[in-house]
Amino acid sequence: MANIAVVREPTVALLRRHGQVPEAHDAEDAEQPVTALILMTERTFYDLMRGTPTVAQRDALTTRLTRIWQRAFGFAAD
Repeated sequence: MANIAVVREPTVALLRRHGQVPEAHDAEDAEQPVTALILMTERTFYDLMRGTPTVAQRDALTTRLTRIWQRAFGFAAD
């Protein structure tokens, strides 16, 4: 999981600086959801790209995952 650390560390820092959820207040607590989100994102894109997705399908997945990340960080208004 060393390659995940390249993304995880700055993302944890972002969550700790700007996150609106309880996990944002502790480095260890912040690392767990960030790791899960990174793996979820990687896996869902991998699964989609195993086929021949359309641009619309890629865009839809990007939008869906962005909303999940925003909600997980407490950034979503809804």
